[in-house]
Amino acid sequence: MNTGDLKSKVDRVWDAFWSGGISNPLEVMEQITYLLFIRWLDEIQILKDNQAQRTGNPDPAPLFSEGQQDLRWHNFKAKQPEVMYTLVSEGVFPYLRRMGGDESTFSHHVKDARFTIPTANLLAKVVDLLDDITIEKSDPRSDIYEYLLAKVATAGQNGQFRTPRHIIDLMVEMTEPRPSDEVCDPACGTAGFLAQTAAYVKREHGDVLLETKQRKHFNENMFHGFDFDSTMLRIGSMNMLLHGVKKPDIRRQDSLAENLAGEAGKYSLILSNPPFAGSLDYEFTAADLVQVVKTKKTELLFLALFLRLLKIGGRAAVIVPDGVLFGSTKAHKELRRMLVEDHKLDAVVKLPSGVFKPYAGVSTAILFFTRTDTGGTDHVWFYQVLADGLSLDDKRTPLLPEGRLGARPSGGPLSDDEHAHNNLPDVLNRWFNRNNTERNRTRAEQSFCVPKADIAAQGYDLSLSRYAERPRYLMTGRRVTLANLVDAGLLAESTRLTFECAGVSHTATVTAAGQLELADGQRLWSPSQAAAAAAGEGSFDGWQTWILEDGTALDRLRQRFLETPTTGITSPSIADVTLAAQRHEELKHAREQAANGTPVTLTVTELLEWWGVQRRSSITSDKIVAELANHSLVTSPNFDSVPAFTTVQLISAVQHTEATEKSHHTLSVDESPTADTDEDAPVAGPTVGMLPSALGGVTSVSPHATFDEAITQMMLNDYSQLPVLSGRTLHGAVTWKSIARARHANQKAPFSRAIIPARDVLYNQDLIDILPALTESEFVLVRDQTNAIAGIVTASDVASAYGAMATPFLLIGEFDRRLRRILSSSIELREIQALCDPEGDRSIKEFDDLSIGDYQRTLENKDAWEKLGWPLERKVFIARLDQIRGIRNDLMHFNPDPLPDDAVQKIRHMIAVLREYDQEES
Repeated sequence: MNTGDLKSKVDRVWDAFWSGGISNPLEVMEQITYLLFIRWLDEIQILKDNQAQRTGNPDPAPLFSEGQQDLRWHNFKAKQPEVMYTLVSEGVFPYLRRMGGDESTFSHHVKDARFTIPTANLLAKVVDLLDDITIEKSDPRSDIYEYLLAKVATAGQNGQFRTPRHIIDLMVEMTEPRPSDEVCDPACGTAGFLAQTAAYVKREHGDVLLETKQRKHFNENMFHGFDFDSTMLRIGSMNMLLHGVKKPDIRRQDSLAENLAGEAGKYSLILSNPPFAGSLDYEFTAADLVQVVKTKKTELLFLALFLRLLKIGGRAAVIVPDGVLFGSTKAHKELRRMLVEDHKLDAVVKLPSGVFKPYAGVSTAILFFTRTDTGGTDHVWFYQVLADGLSLDDKRTPLLPEGRLGARPSGGPLSDDEHAHNNLPDVLNRWFNRNNTERNRTRAEQSFCVPKADIAAQGYDLSLSRYAERPRYLMTGRRVTLANLVDAGLLAESTRLTFECAGVSHTATVTAAGQLELADGQRLWSPSQAAAAAAGEGSFDGWQTWILEDGTALDRLRQRFLETPTTGITSPSIADVTLAAQRHEELKHAREQAANGTPVTLTVTELLEWWGVQRRSSITSDKIVAELANHSLVTSPNFDSVPAFTTVQLISAVQHTEATEKSHHTLSVDESPTADTDEDAPVAGPTVGMLPSALGGVTSVSPHATFDEAITQMMLNDYSQLPVLSGRTLHGAVTWKSIARARHANQKAPFSRAIIPARDVLYNQDLIDILPALTESEFVLVRDQTNAIAGIVTASDVASAYGAMATPFLLIGEFDRRLRRILSSSIELREIQALCDPEGDRSIKEFDDLSIGDYQRTLENKDAWEKLGWPLERKVFIARLDQIRGIRNDLMHFNPDPLPDDAVQKIRHMIAVLREYDQEES
């Protein structure tokens, strides 16, 4: 049976349960587990019966007695549904609960087996579907079970019990389990690590397992897993059984709460993905662990446990949250110091943050270490996994054919394009070379080695970004400043710069802070402002005009800065890296084209695609403006002042005003803009160009046209006004009213009598400023960046634009009032001040001073949230609150892109929730 057939048949089994009324995935898994087990027992008995027939010797220990033959799979599956249902519920399950004496570990975990299939018809359907799955060597039961486990991980929080199979495989391949190992997972869940270790040993050391002693070790002493959930123990035990391990040590045990002194120093290999972000009180934590590291954090306690369970020379590969790598508490630092100084830390493999989606977006890494008790760390090998073969969104869609996924793909090495989607084979290959060629790699590469001394010098920080060197352009959305060039050593203090203007040479020197000091003593952060101040008038692109003594322009240094690798810059995904690199090349090309007088032309929508977005927001627009400025580019017309379908050109930034450069307040490449940058966005009036008709083109007539020509154009296009142009010269316009008046006065009047004055405005003029003209004449003509008439705006256009914003604007107001009222009745203002304005910089004096961002910060605090007494999930509520904040800022900025279709509904639903808990409302 091929993989597709297998999955299809398992899907049908799963769907049968769900349509039959069992929707809890763990319950579905549990019932399938029992049925697979009883089928497996019947197949064993069939083999025993065949052997007895061949040899003539009766089976000395049959699994089923003479009176239990109806309980065998091949017998009860042929019964009528009602009879089968009675046999299974009243015979098979009691039989399972009594079989604790069987040699398999699984049998010890079925003593409380419950039969929960509600109807005879559902049982009959499931048995038929399971019986239709052929079990052959090419389709082992483990494949069925692996796929079932994957399906368990697709609902609710059950994903926490399953580490992705390809990540488990990678860790197993890297640790190379040996037949002599004793392997432990102290938080085993469904025993995925143990099962894959068993599969690896059978594949790589099958010949050794032919030896009786070694086979006994494999079946009884090699695998150890602890968990305190009885369902997980049953599923995990069955998983091991189907992977050919008859008697693994899978037992009920709370690894952190119970003293494991008897297990100390017992295991040669630990593979685990322990629970994250938990907290245990000291009185509930094993005393021997607290002695190693005094902490309540479960991820740190598990690390201490791993070191205690390993024997000297034992190795571990364990998944940890990123906080373990750089946490600043005493416990964090001491554990990292122990790993580096007292033992042998081998590697840190940084995983993409989407690996555990959709269940969690937490950033994680795999730590590889060996217990030595005498040190031994020489170099630590780092690898940043940017792609694991699946999309890093909630869907986790495979990005390559099935055979090209995982750490050991079939069909030979991956191509460069395939590697961009799946880094795991490269991780494995470089891991085995970590003590050879990997030592020669630079820190600008995907993997590199760091000497122990460097790690110790950084306070044992193990975050990859602390040591990796990445091109600065990966830090998108930051404007390069002179201070950045000084800090990077590309520009020295006291460097003399010159600027030529109208035959006059001006000079400036660079200060230690990264300012330009002019001859008159003025100090300015912006090169463009410094050029304007030196010349006394005009506006300039100072990055292009200020020249070093060797003839190098500041812009050349800026480009060198962007492409120079540095530490502290990370990129969370291959998509980010690829997009940033492509955009950087596009912008370099655009700069060259602009310099050659052939600027790149594209629509606003196409420009947004360079940044991987579909809509504009104030944060996105700021990023785009900053990156364009780093390449001395601006858009013409301003991309943020026109509809998305408008075509813009990327031209050289010959004008840098204080508004676009923002002096020293501009974000540097070392700063990270956050959502807070936009949270208190002031109301920003729209410009004329934001209206779709403003730059949508015009149909015009010449001053020498006829009435018939004008009337025909107006009728065919349903126009009420028509500009009168000759070339770029505006002579006025004709309207139905002006035509009627001219004809009424004189039927033989010339066309010129119908031409009336027409007001023209620039596309980037504030819309509010033209309202008086619209009131008077009902329309204005719009000039684009080239000063050509490019569109027309009518009073109805403006009314429509403001009307579209009216409903969400009013709803946001109601939402804001209700949430502020609820907070003021539940939480003291001083508590909110401490959370939102701890330094007192913003002068929050009353609840009316709070922004939606402040509400968000307040409710992110668990204690503040609990004071509301709401039976709601805090994280889900805050996520929706963040969406409302984004909608509010779109409205306040008069974003030219339409709001998402569901924006108004989201606000309405949020208000409905608030009404439920608004005491004043009730």
